[in-house]
Amino acid sequence: MGGLGKNQPPEAEGTASRSFRTSATVQLNASGSSDPDGDTLRYRWSFSSVPADSATAIDDSTSELTSFTADKSGTYQVKLTVRDGLAADAVLLPDIVVKTLDDNDPIPWITSP
Repeated sequence: MGGLGKNQPPEAEGTASRSFRTSATVQLNASGSSDPDGDTLRYRWSFSSVPADSATAIDDSTSELTSFTADKSGTYQVKLTVRDGLAADAVLLPDIVVKTLDDNDPIPWITSP
């Protein structure tokens, strides 16, 4: 527990929708992030890695809620950094795996984390 006048770092918490088809929109959500001091938070989304030849970009990399288009099959690693003006916390979201599916292929469903 921080002492009087000592800033505590924010806690980053991000989620992403799951996508299984290329050209799908993947939603990113940092609304679970918090700051123990009640400070205003600033967000920064970035990719740690994307599939080869991907030209995707995060639509608004400084928004609490944003998205990107999965333009290639493969694994996308997304990082969320949350700042309160004095300190930062970062979290790497679970891998987002995107696959090219034929029209007749079944779409897998996630039933639990």
